[in-house]
Amino acid sequence: MAGYMNYDHPLIYFQKAFVYICVVFAIWLGAQPWRMRDFSSGCSRRPQRTRAVGGTLAAYGLLLALIAFTY
Repeated sequence: MAGYMNYDHPLIYFQKAFVYICVVFAIWLGAQPWRMRDFSSGCSRRPQRTRAVGGTLAAYGLLLALIAFTY
């Protein structure tokens, strides 16, 4: 309920969208656990993939930190 009817801060949709994507991804992996095995083995196959996933998550974390400080 923290973001319900909160139209003063439109940047909260970045946070909501990420949470919804994580929930859908968790349900998908819970229904098909072999996908997690394939995803983790595919990510660790090359160091560039691991860095790309980590860099993407770090960039999104920085974006959320910047959004939090602009409120």
